[in-house]
Amino acid sequence: RDLGRRGIGRRGSPRGAAAIRRGQRRAAPAEKQEQGGACDHKTQAAHQKGRQRAEPDGEIRDLIKASGGLNLALDYLPGSITFDPVAGPAPAAREASELVCFDAYVTNVDRTPKNPNLLCWHRELWLIDHGASLYFHHAWEEYLERSRTQFGPIKDHVVRPWARELRAAEATRRERLRPEVLERAVALIPDEWLGEEPGFPSKEAHRAAYLAWLRERLVATPRFIEEAERARAQHV
Repeated sequence: RDLGRRGIGRRGSPRGAAAIRRGQRRAAPAEKQEQGGACDHKTQAAHQKGRQRAEPDGEIRDLIKASGGLNLALDYLPGSITFDPVAGPAPAAREASELVCFDAYVTNVDRTPKNPNLLCWHRELWLIDHGASLYFHHAWEEYLERSRTQFGPIKDHVVRPWARELRAAEATRRERLRPEVLERAVALIPDEWLGEEPGFPSKEAHRAAYLAWLRERLVATPRFIEEAERARAQHV
């Protein structure tokens, strides 16, 4: 199903994937790099200026301007439609439970009936737009203490009504997110995306803080699972 098409989330936006959904534009420099083609800094700058001039939407122009450097390219799903909790089809209980567990873990406040951020494609659900997750990194003060939150916003999750297997889904998530998995994931963060926070003396300290938060969030699992179960019970 990989059609080779990519969209780039804008680094200058807290919700970079919004630019993908609204503009539906193809990746240019990042796509060429992914496919092994050469693309130097001058070429990147030329592409960026060209896209900036051609974009009629002022908000997206600002995002393009702020997105110089390394960007993350995501798969573009042609023909996908936004998940509608009323029209369905309804997700399976296990799938819904895994989605709720995942979003509670990463503290995603933006997967609601009003803004599902789920796409239906080839009879499967695809998660998009995680810009409202891990919001602790917009304000690092007491970040480890805040990693233990029960996460009240989970009550508004779009698939919460179908999440009837939270405990089983959580057991699966814990098995998948072993310490070495978290370490490998954090190690993949590009160096140039780190080091701009004044509270950290080095890029490695900044990277280590992300790993510490992810580990501490795992410790808080019982708290946010209980919160999710409470929310579901109140709305059954």
